[in-house]
Amino acid sequence: MATATTRLLGARSDVVIDDIPGFPAARLYRLPGDHPRPVIIVLHGADGGTGASERFGPKLASFGYAVVGLPYYSPDWGAYGPPKGHCQLKCTDR
Repeated sequence: MATATTRLLGARSDVVIDDIPGFPAARLYRLPGDHPRPVIIVLHGADGGTGASERFGPKLASFGYAVVGLPYYSPDWGAYGPPKGHCQLKCTDR
């Protein structure tokens, strides 16, 4: 069985970072150009946040992937409210 290791040291300076309309705090990391690319979706831990995609999105995009950083949150925050820095997220009654 063959194995390989990839080290993610840094990102290219030409990585494009776009907001994704309709998805608060979601980002698309990609290289310039509009041709098809394989996609990696970065889902964050249970506490939400964008740290994982901010850290790995540009690095993975540098390899030619389109990387979607997609934070998600429980719909029932109770007294805690949405995570700091994501005040645009709201709960709605069902």
